[in-house]
Amino acid sequence: MRQSGSNVQMMHIRRLMDAINAGEIAIPDFQRDFDWSESDVKELLVTVFSGWPAGSLLLLDARKEIFHLRSLEGGPDVALEPSYAILDGQQRLTSLYHAFFEKGDVLYAVDWTLDERNELDDRIVSFSRNTWEKKRLSTIESQAKEHILPISVLKTASDFFEWRDEVVEYSPLVLRADIKKRLTEFYTRNLSAVHEYEFPAVILESSLEPEAIARIFERVNRTGLKLSAFDLMVAKTFRPDWNLRDRWIELREQYPKVSAFLGDDGMPLLQAIALRENADIRKSSVLALERSAVHNSWAKAGQSANNAIEFLQSRCAAVKEEFVPYQASIALLTALDMDGLMQPSESEIGNWFWQSTFDRSFDVASNTRLVSHYRALKSGEQERLFRDIAHVDLYAANKRNAKALWAGVSCILAAGILKSGAMAIDDFMVDELEVAFVYARQEVPSVMDFGIDENQFIDYYRSLLNAVLVPRAHVAAINRMSAKETLDYCKWNDLTNLLRAQIDDIDNMIATGYHEYYSNRNIQIGEFLRKSTGNMANIEFATHELEEPI
Repeated sequence: MRQSGSNVQMMHIRRLMDAINAGEIAIPDFQRDFDWSESDVKELLVTVFSGWPAGSLLLLDARKEIFHLRSLEGGPDVALEPSYAILDGQQRLTSLYHAFFEKGDVLYAVDWTLDERNELDDRIVSFSRNTWEKKRLSTIESQAKEHILPISVLKTASDFFEWRDEVVEYSPLVLRADIKKRLTEFYTRNLSAVHEYEFPAVILESSLEPEAIARIFERVNRTGLKLSAFDLMVAKTFRPDWNLRDRWIELREQYPKVSAFLGDDGMPLLQAIALRENADIRKSSVLALERSAVHNSWAKAGQSANNAIEFLQSRCAAVKEEFVPYQASIALLTALDMDGLMQPSESEIGNWFWQSTFDRSFDVASNTRLVSHYRALKSGEQERLFRDIAHVDLYAANKRNAKALWAGVSCILAAGILKSGAMAIDDFMVDELEVAFVYARQEVPSVMDFGIDENQFIDYYRSLLNAVLVPRAHVAAINRMSAKETLDYCKWNDLTNLLRAQIDDIDNMIATGYHEYYSNRNIQIGEFLRKSTGNMANIEFATHELEEPI
């Protein structure tokens, strides 16, 4: 029988807190920092004191070193022989550790006033460390006066009763008996469950492969934050003098375009390295990379990623990230540049960009196809990739149902603007460009006129053939206007040349009506692709024989 590589056990809260305080429970270096709010922590404390379930933990047996570990925020240094690494539960365990051991910038307590009307939810209070120290709330005298019970005195039952007796000694003589009784009853009814509290914990064996750990994490993690392959590679490639996450941050600062297009996702660079090293782009291939391969190739991958993005912007008019039809293609282009093939094959790669976009090459089986396309481009055999004719229908294609085509047409529109010089396309203006629709919704034929359902009607209105790029500030106004009103609006706002750079003879096209307009736009896009690639015979654009409404 195959072993699961994991087991489940109940772990007492005190055992967990003591282990954290001894440095025996730590977190992998790739984990995010503690970021729970005070209200989050208070809700968790109410849950634990009430004895309610607070979710399970996902721990990794750390007796065999797999990942570089660091201590929880506010915790001691990691022990020489740590017991567990937290994969899921860091926020909850850190919150409890801060509360029970008075760590962090916020300290938590229970308001134990003798007024019993308030629920426990209202009795959990918090103080900044400065306020705590200013009010001297660490002293028994102040705790008795302010009716404050620090969470830290609830580590054990004996800790509480010792604290109770000390508080009673600081109370007025005539009230001592009543205070002692009330504190005991309050503790028994509202707080004592914490001393029996246990978390169910899934313990993963250290023999599991990193990819298996990632898959388990993705399914179990209650917060939805996935343990990505990049996070795992941060751990796998770690050396005291080399941290992948730090190198990624430095690279983003060095290459602003890489940062703008990839955000905080460094996976395309690792995928490019995996393409060259393992002829594969899947997660398992990235995780199989040797530490030395990543160390030796990382700087080159960063420079090549920047070159790939500059190529997309200048040669393909993918001027911003959302205009890139397939994000994974950045990894492919990065690998080609690392191979030294980008500049010598610039024309061929440009043709490939347009063909793979309008062929919708990576809508399915993207990883397998990207590897196949990389090999073909590397060997100069890209023509074999597009032997079958791709039938493209732009009449009802829009961002919702044809994202790659939407990005491709956006690039064509941007290319017209760049070529014409109608507007200075600096980084700010690029970010401002948005899609607007030339014909307003009420101008597009009704459902009865078309003989189609409502969804098809909306698709036709939002069609790529009706799309135009304008500065974001004008989108809402244009979308409310008729096509003729849009022309007048653009003249008043110095946007006429911007429209004409994207749509040939726009005045006459609008005068012919929406059907002829759509048909001519379809022809223009086909002509652009033929001119840009030299040969687009393997892409066929659909035409619609629709009658104008009577």
